Amino acid sequence: MRVVLFAQKPIGEKCFNFLLESTGGKIKLVGACSNKNPQNTWWKTVTIANQSTKHSIPFLANEEADESQTKDFIYKCKPDLLISIQHPKLISEESIELVKGRAFNLHLAPLPDYKGYYGINHAILNQDKQYKTTIHWMVKNIDEGDIAYESSIPILPKETALSLYNKAADLGFNLFVSLINDLNSGTMPPKNPQNKGGLFYGRNSLSKLKKIDFPIDPKDLDIKTRAFHFPPFEPAYIILDEIKIGLVY
Repeated sequence: MRVVLFAQKPIGEKCFNFLLESTGGKIKLVGACSNKNPQNTWWKTVTIANQSTKHSIPFLANEEADESQTKDFIYKCKPDLLISIQHPKLISEESIELVKGRAFNLHLAPLPDYKGYYGINHAILNQDKQYKTTIHWMVKNIDEGDIAYESSIPILPKETALSLYNKAADLGFNLFVSLINDLNSGTMPPKNPQNKGGLFYGRNSLSKLKKIDFPIDPKDLDIKTRAFHFPPFEPAYIILDEIKIGLVY
C-alpha cells in the first residue's frame, strides 16, 4: 500500500522515521510533505526534508503546499492512502478523493470536544481530568471524521501544557504504530462516528486568555501559568505599571 505522509514537528518526524525504518510490510512511503525551513518553528529541525532527499522520496515543502500544489503532489505520488500529522494547512476534499477517502489525521486532542487548535491548553484551562489523542478519518470539515483510534491519559494536578503535550505525542505515536500495523496486516481501521457536540477552537482562541487580571486569584494564577507553560511560546502574564511580566511555571 502506497502512503503519502503530511507531517511536521517532533511527533511527525518520529512517525516518518518509523515508516522509513519499517521493512517487510505492505506499506511503502511514496511521498512526504513537511517544513523545509527550520526558522519560525519551535522545534527547529527539518528531519523529514533531509531524509526525503537522502532516500529519494518525493518531497513537498509546507511553505509551498497550497491547495493546487498539494493536489498535484498527491496525484503525482499516486498513493493509496494519506496520513496527516500536525500538518498546518487544510487538505481539501478533492485531495482526499484522490486516495478514495482513505485519509487519516492524527489529532492530539479528544474529539469532538476539542476540534481545531490548542486542545491541550484549553483542556488545562477547562480543568479537565482526562485527555485523549485521536486518529480519525479525514473528511471535508476539519476534525469531524469518524474515529479510528483513540487513547486517554489522566491530566495530573500540576500538569503543564508542555508536559501534557509530550504525553499526548507519545500516545499519538502509539496510535500511529497501531494504524500502520493494522494496514500491514490487511485490516482497514474502524469507523466510529463521533458523538454530537464539541467545540472548534480557532488559531486565535488563546490570544485573550493569557492575561491575568488584578486582583489575582491564586487558583486562576495556577491554572493559567500551567496552561501556557510551553517554551518558547509566550507564557501567561500580568501587566504591572504598564510592563508585561511573563509567568514561568
